[in-house]
Amino acid sequence: MALLEVNGLYKAFTKDKVKFAAVNQVDLTLEEGECLGLVGESGCGKSTTAQLIAQLLKEDRGEIWFQGKDLRKPANLKLLRRDIQMIFQNPTDSFDPRYNLLSSVKQGLRYFEKCGKEELDQRAKEAMAFVGLKESYYKRPIHKMSGGECQRAAIARAIIASPKLIICDEATSALDVSVQAQIVALLKRLKQEKNMSYLFITHDLTLAASMCDRIAVMYQGRIVETGRTLEIIRSPVHPYTQMLLSCVLPAKVDPDFAIADWEILREPAEQGCAFYPYCSKASAQCREKTPALKETDGRQAACFY
Repeated sequence: MALLEVNGLYKAFTKDKVKFAAVNQVDLTLEEGECLGLVGESGCGKSTTAQLIAQLLKEDRGEIWFQGKDLRKPANLKLLRRDIQMIFQNPTDSFDPRYNLLSSVKQGLRYFEKCGKEELDQRAKEAMAFVGLKESYYKRPIHKMSGGECQRAAIARAIIASPKLIICDEATSALDVSVQAQIVALLKRLKQEKNMSYLFITHDLTLAASMCDRIAVMYQGRIVETGRTLEIIRSPVHPYTQMLLSCVLPAKVDPDFAIADWEILREPAEQGCAFYPYCSKASAQCREKTPALKETDGRQAACFY
């Protein structure tokens, strides 16, 4: 049984009186101890998917199962809330500015477990020590800490309750490259030493390649390709995945793929495959029908070809 299973997840919003699907029939599975990368360009629905899984947003339809329990049921969500923690893109905004570092980290356990003050302080200090925060920082206000220090604090707050799953929503994109490397190393250490599972959301394919066991590629609210990270990096199947990789690894793109077409940005198709207007391999079938995910070369891809 998978740790997390998402089936047919759908969420629509309305903008300028026009309804659009931000997340459209998304299926995902995540095994215990695994890091699944959800990648794609900005606005493709990655963060909305994360918020739906964490139940910070309510889905319009679809199923979300965690440890075999339906998260859509309030009773199950209350029981499992401590087991699903989230690390956000902007660490400073995720903290209450009224609290210092020690008090902020304690919030990650205060509402899930009845602890005395001494035990709560001790566990918070252990979590902060694990992520590399110095004891001299304990009383420091959050707004006086750097971005990297705040992100370490966010990780400490997330792990203090010993969750089964951490959702990282662009958790390193707001950080300098050197600090980003430190945070990634810390997340890898957590995975190795505590068997932590991650849903790792990023637009950075090179980061996903170094961090994730598997990758799910998202475009216009749909998953268009999933598979083992190395397999996708070595031989992307879906034209959109080829395009993403061509930005960082030009040699990986199909030589028949018309990269020049990407210089002209167009709206996604209103029906059929959303990628149809961009794809040099598209046919009438692509314009009329939406391809479903199917097994292709050891992974799943939503492409007729």
